[in-house]
Amino acid sequence: EPGDARYQADGYWRGSIWAPTTVLLADGLARCGRRDLARRVAAAFCATCLRSGFAECYDAGSGAGQRDGAYTWAASGFLLLASG
Repeated sequence: EPGDARYQADGYWRGSIWAPTTVLLADGLARCGRRDLARRVAAAFCATCLRSGFAECYDAGSGAGQRDGAYTWAASGFLLLASG
């Protein structure tokens, strides 16, 4: 979270949004009965992909792609989350 002292805007695993963990989070929320929140997480991630491409990871504030601009796990995560 940006307010946390451990957060770093471009801190790799300490601030960026990643497809694998987003897919796991959305799946876990859905399995725990929080389908509403799972859909919001999925929609936000898919919107980020549509806006910023299939990057390795994304800036948590702006949604801009970080690192590699063509990463298969972002595309795979998009397909999983978009299919619902």
